[in-house]
Amino acid sequence: MKLKSLLTTASLQIGFIDYKGTCKVKENVIYITGRKGVQIPAAFEEGIDMNPVVIMAHGLQGSKDEYLNTQLRIADELKKLGIGSLRIDFRGHGESEQSLEEFSLKSQIEDLVTAIEWLKNKEDNLRIITLGISFGAPPIMVVSELYSSIIKKCVLIAPVVDYKNTFLYPVTDWGRENFGYKKIIEGICTGGINIDEKYRLGREVLMDILLVDVAQFVKNTSYPMYIFHGESDNMVPAILSKEFSKIRSNIKIFLMKKTEHGLTEVGDEEFLSNISIENMKKVIEEISE
Repeated sequence: MKLKSLLTTASLQIGFIDYKGTCKVKENVIYITGRKGVQIPAAFEEGIDMNPVVIMAHGLQGSKDEYLNTQLRIADELKKLGIGSLRIDFRGHGESEQSLEEFSLKSQIEDLVTAIEWLKNKEDNLRIITLGISFGAPPIMVVSELYSSIIKKCVLIAPVVDYKNTFLYPVTDWGRENFGYKKIIEGICTGGINIDEKYRLGREVLMDILLVDVAQFVKNTSYPMYIFHGESDNMVPAILSKEFSKIRSNIKIFLMKKTEHGLTEVGDEEFLSNISIENMKKVIEEISE
């Protein structure tokens, strides 16, 4: 499936790619203004000139810091190496004041494009490394193709690479508890699915899950991709990433032993175990290489 046909399937418009975002700063948070005045909360760390900037995309119920501050920790480690980063809150997440009903693959891509255009306006000779965690992986893979001329590599952590087997016909207990074909269809008909009391996925993102084939899209891309996935992930199974890594030759996968959804060892809530520390080290090494 070509880029245009995938975007059509997902009801996306890519005319916004020329948009130049502006920003304001409030309490150490940058607010990048997108199309129609959408405010995108972001955290920006400046790096050394000529180093790439890492732009990060978080997962469901996450934020620019991400679960267990994973993205914040990555940004802090990269800063020590002189590598800049930009982390954003998708609509309805973190400090975003937009409704969660607006959250979709389209809105994720729009927000990332606005952030990248803001960076392009700010940085000369910009080079980017994209980093997507969990549900942040599909939009990161799309923008990596849209900006392939300035993308150095794409790094994914516990990525959702298969909507079908993660959400439609889930193979994990977490997936079966929260999703499944019948729930997705019912959610599209009724306006959404409640994951918990304060988190309701809207109709548009459920349509993405129903229709979009991520692997078919990625087959037509060529940028380098590096996947880190925990073998003990009980939300997004590592076997899906393992199969996904076979679709083209320059996708490299690192399977992390005793690691849950993210980078931490099973049961480690503080990033303190040797396995968690080593996983983080490997990600930083790959980004900085």
